[in-house]
Amino acid sequence: MLTVLEVAGILAFAFAGASEAVQSGLDFFGVVTAATITAIGGGVLRDLLLGVHLPAGLLTWWYYVACAATAIMVFSCRRWSARLTGIVQIADAIGLAMFADTGASAATAHGAPFYAAALIGMTNGIGGGMIVDVLLRRTPVVLRQGVYALPALGAGLIVALGTKADLPRTPLTLTVVVLVLGVRLLAIKLNWNLAAGRPHRVLRQPRDPAFDDTEIRSGERTQELPRVPVSGARPAPAPVPRVTTPSPSVNPPWPARSPTAGRHSVQRRP
Repeated sequence: MLTVLEVAGILAFAFAGASEAVQSGLDFFGVVTAATITAIGGGVLRDLLLGVHLPAGLLTWWYYVACAATAIMVFSCRRWSARLTGIVQIADAIGLAMFADTGASAATAHGAPFYAAALIGMTNGIGGGMIVDVLLRRTPVVLRQGVYALPALGAGLIVALGTKADLPRTPLTLTVVVLVLGVRLLAIKLNWNLAAGRPHRVLRQPRDPAFDDTEIRSGERTQELPRVPVSGARPAPAPVPRVTTPSPSVNPPWPARSPTAGRHSVQRRP
């Protein structure tokens, strides 16, 4: 039963990772790499957390063959990648359900307490996708939108508690897979999202459309700004008008004094 879940999870996550890589514009090698990391990245993180010296995802050869074959198929159909959004979401939900169950089961088998097994199951489900998102230089989907990590955490908790209570393995696995798959598909269909943080916004007074401050902002002040009276202050004094002396005319109305005239001589006007 565990091998069947691993195969289904590997194929589903490889398909989802390759499709995301195609939509991001990666080349063939990038598509194969994204498919492989998405499929086995969570399992590698799980084994490292459990203290396994060599993770199983690095030693199982058919993991690489399955990821490469899935990536080649997706890359060959890249022209229709935009139409496969719904299928990609379903495949991603299937992989999340499968790996959350296998991660919690492996953690319980290694003697981890139920809360640690739940966290390791969630890490197994979301780890590969988070690594690919970081490589693509974007915020991981699990941290910014949708109900994604909570179903995996719930699945890990149910599997850990059920294993501690010695419940039958096959019915427990099928129940967890159906629950995680159903919650994830409902979240996609109904657009469920957790509350997100919003940056603080400073409220500004609305601008008067009749006041044009284009010239003022450009450094050319053309008119005196209106003065706002302050409560309790004296009124500002009226501006003193500037007295200007008219410039002398170029041609005066009287004849110029002769330079040869005497000191006491007066030149009369005609």
